[in-house]
Amino acid sequence: MRTAIILAWALGCTGTAKDGVIGGSDLSEPVDPLSWAVDEPGPFGVGYQSITQTYAPGAGVEVRTIRLDVWYPTEDESGITATYAVGTDVNAMENAVVAAPVHTQGFPVHVHSHGYRGFGATSAFLSRYLASHGWVTISPGHTQNTIIDHVDPLPIGHFFHRPMDVTAAIDALSEVVPEADTSAVVLSGHSFGSYTTWAAGGATYDLGNVAQMCATGEGIEDDGCTTEEEAMFATDLSDPRVVATIPMAGKIRRVSVVLCCSSAAQRTESVSRTSLIRWVRLTLPGWNWRVAATKPLL
Repeated sequence: MRTAIILAWALGCTGTAKDGVIGGSDLSEPVDPLSWAVDEPGPFGVGYQSITQTYAPGAGVEVRTIRLDVWYPTEDESGITATYAVGTDVNAMENAVVAAPVHTQGFPVHVHSHGYRGFGATSAFLSRYLASHGWVTISPGHTQNTIIDHVDPLPIGHFFHRPMDVTAAIDALSEVVPEADTSAVVLSGHSFGSYTTWAAGGATYDLGNVAQMCATGEGIEDDGCTTEEEAMFATDLSDPRVVATIPMAGKIRRVSVVLCCSSAAQRTESVSRTSLIRWVRLTLPGWNWRVAATKPLL
C-alpha cells in the first residue's frame, strides 16, 4: 500500500498536460495523465534501449564505464523483444519509436538504482509501469557490483561510484530521449540502492570515520583507500536534480538518536558519529529531522 501511495503521488506530480495523440487518435481535449488509473498500466506501450556511458570520477581515480537501461513510452504496437544484461522482456520493445510527451515540460524522469549484485533491469516491472504512464526511467548498472561483473572484495570506491553513476545516467539520458525533463527527477533504490538514494540525495559523510576506515581497513571489504579515493568522500556527491527519493528495503545498521524539533526551537544534542554517512536529512516546512547512524554502512 505504501509503495502504491508513493507511486500515485509521483504520477500526480508530472506537470501540465497538453494536447496529444495516443493510440493513433487525435485528441481534441488536452491529455490528462491524472485521469489514468494508477493501479493499472497506462495507455502507452513500452520502448527500451541500452547505452554505455564513460565518465571520470575525479583526479587520480580510474575512468568508469557503466551500462544504462532506458524505458520510455511508445505508440508502437509490436517490435523486437527487449534484451537485458540478463534475460529478455516480451513486455518491452527494443529500439521502439519514442512517443510524443504529453507534458509541456517533457517526459518526467525516474532513475532507479539496483541492489547488491543486481543489474539495471532488476526492477523492470516498475520501469515498464512508469513508461506506460508517460514517464522515462533510466537505470545504471553499477559496474563491479552487478550479477555479471561483481568484484569481491568490493572496492571502497564503489561507495562514491554509486551516486556518481546516477549523475552520469541523468547526463546521458538526452542521447536516448531528448525531450526528457532532467531538471527534476525522482530517484528510487532497492536494498543497496537505498544507499545510492541517500548519497545522491544529499547525505554527507563522517570524514573522520572514513579516514579511520581507510587507514585500518576495518568495516570495508578491500585493503583500504588511496589518498585520491579518500578525498572523494569530502566532495559533494549529491545531484541537485534529484528532488525526491524512494529508498526501498534500505538499512542503516543501527540508529542511535532521532532529533526532531520545530524551526522555532532548534536544539543541539551530542551524538556518537561513527558511521560513514553522518546525517540523513528530511526537511519539511517548519521542521527539521535528522537521523544519526552509529554503525558503519560499509
